[in-house]
Amino acid sequence: MNSERIKISSRPFLIGLFAFKNELFFDKDFLYVQRKKEIKQFPLASILSVQRTYNKVNNREVWELTLIDERQKYSYRFLTNLTLSNPNFSIFLQHMEKQYPNCRRSKLTIWTI
Repeated sequence: MNSERIKISSRPFLIGLFAFKNELFFDKDFLYVQRKKEIKQFPLASILSVQRTYNKVNNREVWELTLIDERQKYSYRFLTNLTLSNPNFSIFLQHMEKQYPNCRRSKLTIWTI
């Protein structure tokens, strides 16, 4: 894996457009959360879980990423950018499973794309 940032979230079209204001990126060591021009950086080791919620927007699953940084808990809900031609979110989950096996993760299935 190279060190450039890989986007793992997408902004929904129309419905939910204003609910998901953060864009999520990662590289081999960090998670980046961008909102407008502000970027927060968190070590991947601080991620506690990446799990699918029971909510849907535009017939797509909403995911929630939870982490602790400097004794403060953060939670980000997002839609993945996972498609048949864009495996970035799947790559992220595989990286988390390999490098950080204690992180709780929901499994990807054909029904959760």
